[in-house]
Amino acid sequence: MISEKVCRIIRQAPRLPGVYLFKDAKGGILYVGKAKNLNNRLRSYLNEKGLDYRKRVMMHHVDDVEYIVVASESDAFILENNLIKENQPHYNVDLKDGKTYPYIKVTRETFPLITVTRTIRKDRARYFGPFTSISSVKSLLSRLRAVFPYRHCRTMPRHVCLQYHLGRCGGPCEEKVSPEEYGKNIAAIVDILKGKGKELFSRIEREMKSFASGLEFEKAAQCREQLTGLKQLLLMPDMETAGGKNCDAMALSAVGSLYGLYLLSMREGKVVEQTGDIFESQEKPAHVFEAFIRLHYGAQPSVPPLIIVNDISPGIPLLEEEFEEREGRVVRIRRPAGEEESRLLARCEENAHFLLRKHFLMDPGAYFDDLEELLGISPIDPLDAFDISNYGGEQFTGGCIRLTRKGFDKSLYRSFALQGEHPDDFRMIGEIVERRYKKNSLPHMVLIDGGALQVRFAADALARAGVSLPVIGLAKAEERVISEEGIHLPAEEHEKARLLLMRARDEVHRFTIGYNRRKKRKKALNNPLTEVPGLGKSKAGLVMDFFGNLDGVRRAEISDLVKVPGIGPALAEKIKKHLKNI
Repeated sequence: MISEKVCRIIRQAPRLPGVYLFKDAKGGILYVGKAKNLNNRLRSYLNEKGLDYRKRVMMHHVDDVEYIVVASESDAFILENNLIKENQPHYNVDLKDGKTYPYIKVTRETFPLITVTRTIRKDRARYFGPFTSISSVKSLLSRLRAVFPYRHCRTMPRHVCLQYHLGRCGGPCEEKVSPEEYGKNIAAIVDILKGKGKELFSRIEREMKSFASGLEFEKAAQCREQLTGLKQLLLMPDMETAGGKNCDAMALSAVGSLYGLYLLSMREGKVVEQTGDIFESQEKPAHVFEAFIRLHYGAQPSVPPLIIVNDISPGIPLLEEEFEEREGRVVRIRRPAGEEESRLLARCEENAHFLLRKHFLMDPGAYFDDLEELLGISPIDPLDAFDISNYGGEQFTGGCIRLTRKGFDKSLYRSFALQGEHPDDFRMIGEIVERRYKKNSLPHMVLIDGGALQVRFAADALARAGVSLPVIGLAKAEERVISEEGIHLPAEEHEKARLLLMRARDEVHRFTIGYNRRKKRKKALNNPLTEVPGLGKSKAGLVMDFFGNLDGVRRAEISDLVKVPGIGPALAEKIKKHLKNI
């Protein structure tokens, strides 16, 4: 129940752009949001039926509402971003991935150390991040060290190491670099991590000109090298080359509340980084996507001029404005244009799907628990999934896979060759289920790729085989879970159970199609005439060579077939009869 106090504050909100903060009774910030019209946006929270479950729960804890009016929606977006980073409100989009995010840590020593950590301590060190992946942190630090060398060792040795000779460390252990000069490099790195790379570039450029004017050419050359490295780090405008593109491509894939996101970075036409992550969130995909983009580029020294995505949400124009203001140049976030960009994004989408599959395989046991709760059956371990495949309406196969709490058991996968003149999904499903369980090795449950009728045929087949097992179906339309009675089960409340069933369905589909394709290839490689009774491999080859191909043999009359050496009228009759059946 929303308190009368909160309702009164909301109704008095101005019809202006701004940011609003929901607070609990202790003054803690629960949620930060932005709005083009504060009054309209806040009033939407009074209609609990229009809110998702997470926000309905939140509103029962809200004791106060604070709002900040700003000049424009773009300003509201930036202020919201800063307030979320500063306060980390519990009910804002939370990208949970089962681990803490990596940060860059800069220690406070005479010769500071820069390391990667997942734990923030009260040790006077400076922390930057969070970053979305450890690989992106390591890649960034490697590029920073190439431009502004710093020590890599946690405890300084007595003598310089290989890093010094490679030019990636100034050699503080042998005092080959002064604390002031070393500190200048650390300060430059800190500026980049703070997003002040453009100001740093201008400062070094002024220093280079000053050194050149004072005839200190060695120092001026060192500044020039730093400027070159900074251009690459910050994607300065003159780094755009005719031969290559500077862009990022990212794709989001979702199964229920589980999200897989994959990002691919291209610089000067070459892929320089690929990274992916898994998140769990109750928010809509558009909100999760925006949150990831904001999180990722908020911790990067620069934003590329083009970000290719597989989904455009209402907040994208505001993100573009924020990035353009930060970078001082145009930044576009859009869907792919042209074959090359489409290929790049397709690669990201494929990897995002793979991340979800991989995540499932890490702990299928938790998904089985949710499935047991959905079906009211315990235990379920293992389950079998069935599917059929037809090739051009002329070759039919079936497949069965076994899934346990430890993962897929490929030793118990089974393939079935099916006979028929035309596709008959219902009969074929029944046939492969009955054939599978003529011998023991029973699961606790059977999953059918199909709807209510396929489930019914499978249940009847189990009865004929004298086996009593629960059977459910997974219909492709809206991924509905169907019981033996044809009832749609409430899978929306059991996302892990539905993901488990979808993963099993996808695996049996892959396995069955693979068997069908192998069978078709094998058939294409073999001479089908060898299957004619009495016609050996040698004579079958002679017939095929005589008429050129199988179509030529089909068109040949018996009078033509007997012209082949060794083929008499009786054998010619058998060939014609056999060809009618294939």
